[in-house]
Amino acid sequence: MAQSGPCNFSYVRLDGHECRSIRYFLRKETEEMSPSWRDGIDLKKERSVHASYCRFLQELGMRLIVPQTTIAVAMLFCHRFFLQQFHAKNDMNTIATACMLVAAKVMESFHLLRHIIPVAYEIIHKDDCLASQKIKQKEAYQQQMPLILLAESVVLVTLAFNFSVDLPYTPLGEAINKVEGSDKIFRQAAWNFVNDALQTSRCLQYDHQYIAGGAFLLAAKFAKAKLPSEGEFWLRQFNITPQQLKEITHQMMEMYDVRDPPEIACEGSSRSRHDPPTTSSQTVGANLVLGSEHSQAVGLADAETHSPLPA
Repeated sequence: MAQSGPCNFSYVRLDGHECRSIRYFLRKETEEMSPSWRDGIDLKKERSVHASYCRFLQELGMRLIVPQTTIAVAMLFCHRFFLQQFHAKNDMNTIATACMLVAAKVMESFHLLRHIIPVAYEIIHKDDCLASQKIKQKEAYQQQMPLILLAESVVLVTLAFNFSVDLPYTPLGEAINKVEGSDKIFRQAAWNFVNDALQTSRCLQYDHQYIAGGAFLLAAKFAKAKLPSEGEFWLRQFNITPQQLKEITHQMMEMYDVRDPPEIACEGSSRSRHDPPTTSSQTVGANLVLGSEHSQAVGLADAETHSPLPA
């Protein structure tokens, strides 16, 4: 169980070698123990800030043409940073820009500082029609550069130079590929659920496989997919217990103001086959089709490209 306090990362031994592990946090820690919460910023406001810097990072990443995985890592670094630092004392967009710079290095999506600064400046000052011209001026650029470099240093120290990241995309993709007849709707919905979750503190609370499992379950319900019944396929696939799966799907559905986790009927399962359809999946489906606040920010895109997922 995670303990409250500084975000320290423990050491574990894997295959005889020491490496840094990723620490996950209790929900209470992410919602009621952050510096900003102690500073008087309520949960609704803090979530709004998270959504804002994630939208900024999504646009920045797409304009820089980096993979969705790099954007996701930048978001995760930003979440980790603000779990330990005050929002009021750190400019959100400056920190987010620094997180993109660090993520681009970690994920080898090489972009020099001189490439990132102008694009970030234009997004921040999008209401200024002259922003693109201003940042090309030497004075404006040199004013921004030390700010981003300082922010990068603060981010590195805050993260304790720990860049260990596991993203849900790989286990999710592997699971979907094992579902016979999985269609474009299923795939797109699954990616969308993952992308939405990565914009929230869920990625600080749960292992990447759990988030992938929750996205898989919700997408399967939304797409009315028939899942393999042998040996509780999705539980084994994501190394997750039924209770853990219920918990993560419940929290993921809260992003869409839905409260009751759905039951998925799988082929040959007498336990779930007779369960009546839930209204939860209908509500989630409507949000995906119409576009929730989260989904509009990220969209339905492949993890490696920004093009629609293939059927």
